[in-house]
Amino acid sequence: MRQELEEQDPLVGRVRLLLVTYLILQVIMHRQIQAVAVPGGWGLITAQRPLLPAGTAGRGLSMCLNMREALMSKIVRIADGQIVELFASMPVLHESLMAQVRSDAPEDVMQGWSFDGTDYAPPPPPPRPTERDYLAAVQAMLDAKAQERAYDGIVSACSYVGSGVAQYDREGVALKAWRDQVWNACYASLPQALAGVNGQPSPDEFVATMPSFTWPV
Repeated sequence: MRQELEEQDPLVGRVRLLLVTYLILQVIMHRQIQAVAVPGGWGLITAQRPLLPAGTAGRGLSMCLNMREALMSKIVRIADGQIVELFASMPVLHESLMAQVRSDAPEDVMQGWSFDGTDYAPPPPPPRPTERDYLAAVQAMLDAKAQERAYDGIVSACSYVGSGVAQYDREGVALKAWRDQVWNACYASLPQALAGVNGQPSPDEFVATMPSFTWPV
């Protein structure tokens, strides 16, 4: 019946939570607490005079808040101003390494963050790709494809067009046609990539949108 009542009225659950919170605060204040039966459950009766002087409750509450902050912190090891290790509990390390361990890092800290002696900070975002970055990535893709068949690069492979060796000629023709398709697609897509339309892609993401290549038989 009590469970059904809580499900129907969430306020009942909140009242129970407040009652528990009140109990904890009374313990912090070092008051005498007595549980007595009341209709429908249990009630609390506290002494009117705290056992310790005024101000104890404030110190107790401060202690609880400090404990909460400690539980929400992470243990890290810092070297040269960078977070190099994260720990779930206090580690046992060499004395020289223990001097680098701190237990006050924020809960969302990650390896690679920096620490200046006072504050923790995530690494800055990577720089936005430039036109040169995109063009270099496309050129590297073309060269890598040609190197699959032991050519020095795409230029070397294309120079075999008209070769007396039929295989080299076929591969040179195919690679040359593909190279033209890739650069046409690259320069057509480059303005949108640099403008960040739908988010600016990384060079690898940009290259992935280029025409694919299949080696001739």
